[in-house]
Amino acid sequence: MLVFKIKIGAIAFFALLCLRGSTPSSISTIDKYGEEYDLSQKMSINMQESSLRNVLMLIAELTGLNIVVTPEVQDTITANLENVSVKAALDVILIPNGYNYTTQENIIIVKEQGLQLERDLITRVIKLKYIDTGALATPLNNVFTEQGSISPFNPIITPGGNSSSISNIAIISDVKENFSRIMDLLEQLDKPIANVNIAVKFIESGVDTARGSGIDWSRNTPVFLGGASGDTSGLLPFKLNNITVATLNPMQFGQAWKLMQARGESKVLASPQITTLD
Repeated sequence: MLVFKIKIGAIAFFALLCLRGSTPSSISTIDKYGEEYDLSQKMSINMQESSLRNVLMLIAELTGLNIVVTPEVQDTITANLENVSVKAALDVILIPNGYNYTTQENIIIVKEQGLQLERDLITRVIKLKYIDTGALATPLNNVFTEQGSISPFNPIITPGGNSSSISNIAIISDVKENFSRIMDLLEQLDKPIANVNIAVKFIESGVDTARGSGIDWSRNTPVFLGGASGDTSGLLPFKLNNITVATLNPMQFGQAWKLMQARGESKVLASPQITTLD
């Protein structure tokens, strides 16, 4: 009796397509013989209060896909989808009604959400480039399904014989259909962190009066630490006794340093530097 109903549904659906000026071959924009199991192929469907099982079998027949429906899938649906991919059609038909699907090789298995089938879960080993596995637990928990998990792999042994607490290798498990979301998130998070390099040069320079290069090296100008009060904009540059006081950017300072080296006896006493996170 069930087979008879499926045949009637298929005939009705075929008649609907013909009335709209379409043929079954126009359902897909991709040759089903060339990419028989491509879920991106396009299709249209217009069903009123139809058995979900019958609709899935129609999709299988019209697109060339292998679809297996578990006994728990029992519902009726009304759907009108125009030129959508098979994946999009399966998502909107199944997920709101409490069902889901997984793939095994070239077979699509439709089942209840939460029902675990053998080989549903897959595990991948991900090598991170810039971040530690421990930093991923919180953001990944937002995209994991109930079966998702992450654990670090610590192959490095410290001199004391203990494994290192820092690991850049993550072991991630989840259902296959959710791994695209996981990998998208990993690509956004596993990026280099911006660093700032601070360098200081202590320079000893002997410049005589004739080679002052416009700089009064003997003048003692007080320096106030701890921050200036009030508005300091416009204070530099200023002139004092025909001497202009101003700030130099790194490029200007480099040119001035080269000039000092060429005209005087200058040497670098120390050049400490530190790199820190931005």
